[in-house]
Amino acid sequence: MARTSSVFALGCALVALPLAASAADRPATTNYYTPAKLVKRGTATSAAAGAGTVIVQVLVNKDGTFKVQRIISSTNPADNAAALEIAQSSTYRPATKGNKPQLSFYSFSLKFTTAGVAAAPEEAGELGQDERMLKAGNFSGARTALTTYLAAHPDDKRALVDVGVANFYLNEFSAAAASFDKAGSVPQNYQALAASAYYQASVTAINAKNYPTAVTFGKRAVAYAPGFNSYSSLGTAEYLSNDYSSAAADLEKARAFVSTEKPSAKAQVTSDSYLVATYLAQDATDKARQIASEIKQLDPTSLDGEISFEMYYGKKADVLRAASKYADAATMLEQGAADAPSRAALFWSQAALAALNGDKPDNARAKADSLKALAADPNSAMGNFAQGIALANEGKKADALIFLQKADELSKKGSNAALTAAIETRIKQLNGTK
Repeated sequence: MARTSSVFALGCALVALPLAASAADRPATTNYYTPAKLVKRGTATSAAAGAGTVIVQVLVNKDGTFKVQRIISSTNPADNAAALEIAQSSTYRPATKGNKPQLSFYSFSLKFTTAGVAAAPEEAGELGQDERMLKAGNFSGARTALTTYLAAHPDDKRALVDVGVANFYLNEFSAAAASFDKAGSVPQNYQALAASAYYQASVTAINAKNYPTAVTFGKRAVAYAPGFNSYSSLGTAEYLSNDYSSAAADLEKARAFVSTEKPSAKAQVTSDSYLVATYLAQDATDKARQIASEIKQLDPTSLDGEISFEMYYGKKADVLRAASKYADAATMLEQGAADAPSRAALFWSQAALAALNGDKPDNARAKADSLKALAADPNSAMGNFAQGIALANEGKKADALIFLQKADELSKKGSNAALTAAIETRIKQLNGTK
């Protein structure tokens, strides 16, 4: 977040915290996921009962053992018994991610004809050839071949999923998400991959400031794999879309996964910083303070939580000053000094100047606040300016000029021309030259 300030107002423009995915957040192309595969098709003693296609779900363990789960779909229920026998007597190779076996489901497709059982779609045909390229890690070649295949078979959901997989490993996450959307649903063995693609696509959309798309992709990621990353990206997109209620709920859900998923401190700080901003957008300052305190525990050097408070109190004070409610503005700025201690000097000095404005200036309050500003930063041009005015109002011209001249010197070293002009006008007034 960027800081901005002026003589009488704190800046309040929000700059989104970066949520860009690093290389560590996404799998390397050499660590690709290979689904479970049929090694040898079994046989059945039950006779096929006519033409039909049956899809059997098989749970394949990491060691290659398996358990037939259920019939996913069948166009001819009379073929189900034979299909189950074939699935039960077959052998399978477990899925892998990199070189590590994975527990996964295998969808065993069996096509019964009058001549017997035909090869499953993944074992034969043009699409099967394209998928072999995909499984071999030739993602670019597979995508090219699958694109050609889809030109002739635009509604083939399986091919659309395959294109999504290829795009994912080519680090083209938005394209992967678009392919999965067209497919409508993703097989279980690819759902974790799809969730990661949607998460990365949500991050890309956030960085492009396309927040509605980021929300849509974030919701898809959560649907496939609820976790820290998916809820964090969704909550961030919702905050940036000004949907604060949803953002607070989803960013809190992200926090619930910290103990099990153990994201990096940097990722937690980024997510929690948006939660602080979300709570402040709802005026839930107590909740925001709690999260800001936790940010400091994660990273004592982080100012992200304080920056949100700085912008919050600055904006509130601007509104009050515009309404000539200077005492209330001073109170708001004093609270800002407490919740954003790294900017205490600015808040205290602006509180002092606010107290000096209006029909009933509070000189004692201004003097006390400006002293607190100088305790935080003796070289605060604005703090010295406010203290000089307060002393001048007490008739202490010599003391006032000391602070005002120091304020002038400090201000000229900066870039706040309006502050310098105000200081020099006050000096001239005291010296009787204006």
